[in-house]
Amino acid sequence: MFPKYLNESPFLQSGHHGVKREVIRGKHKYKISHWKQYNQALVNCGSVTFWIDAASIKAWHCLEHHGHRGR
Repeated sequence: MFPKYLNESPFLQSGHHGVKREVIRGKHKYKISHWKQYNQALVNCGSVTFWIDAASIKAWHCLEHHGHRGR
């Protein structure tokens, strides 16, 4: 028996953030409608931000002489 309306279908469900997903034999197939945001999220997935204060930057380099230059 087929559903009367498309939105009643068990095969089409509404996912998070307006992403439609299609259930195919126990697996979900997502239909992405906002590619620009999706691609930017993939780029930002592995980004790490470090905040270093000014005192740490000043102390970063050792001001003392370590020995001979080169070999």
